[in-house]
Amino acid sequence: MAGTTHEVKPGECIATIAAQYGVPWKTVWEAPENAALRKTRKDPNVLAPGDKVTVPKAKPRQSPIETGKAHRFVIHRERIKVHLRLTANREPLKDEPYRIEFGEHEIEGKTSGEGMLEAEVPSDQKDLVLTLPRRQQTYTLVLGDIDPIDTIRGAQTRLHNLGLYRGELDGELGDETTAAIEFFQRIQKLGVTGKYDAATQKALAEFYGF
Repeated sequence: MAGTTHEVKPGECIATIAAQYGVPWKTVWEAPENAALRKTRKDPNVLAPGDKVTVPKAKPRQSPIETGKAHRFVIHRERIKVHLRLTANREPLKDEPYRIEFGEHEIEGKTSGEGMLEAEVPSDQKDLVLTLPRRQQTYTLVLGDIDPIDTIRGAQTRLHNLGLYRGELDGELGDETTAAIEFFQRIQKLGVTGKYDAATQKALAEFYGF
C-alpha cells in the first residue's frame, strides 16, 4: 500500500495526522506498514516526536452529478471521542458541571459518579477549553500532546495533569521532575528512589489511565 511517511511532531497523534491528509484515522493506524509502530506504541493517541507513520493515500470518491445545475456537497469531518477524568485532591469530581468549547461549538454537561466526562470533537481539533463554572476554573487542553509512558516527558505530562509537577515539560530528569516522581512513589507506597523505573512507570500508567 503506497503512502506518505510522516514524522511525528510534538502534540500530534494518529487522529490529527490522519486529518491532515484527509484519511480516516483507523485506516492509518491499521495500515500494515504501521505494524511495528502499533507494537511499540500500542495507543494511537500516544506517539513520540520522531516516530514514523505511514499514511496511505486517500481513495478518491466519485459522485455523479447532472451538468448545467448547481449542486451542494456536505463534507463530514471525522470525529473522535475525548475521555477525561476530573479529580480534586486525588478524589473524583462527581456530578461536576462543565462546559467544553472548541471553535464556535460548545458542549455542556455533568461528570459521572467517577468524575468522567466524554466529548465528541472533530479529529483535527488541536485544543479544547474546559470550564468548571461552579469552581470558576478554566483549562486549555492540548489534544494529543502526551508522550509514551516510558519517556521522561511522558512522566512529566501525566504528573503535571495530576497536579504533582509544575515544572517545564522538557523531557529532562531534573530536580523538579525527580521530586515529583518521589512524591508519586510515596503516595503509591513504592520504593522512594526518584528513579523513573519500570515499577513507577506501571503504577503511573495504571493511576493515570494509560
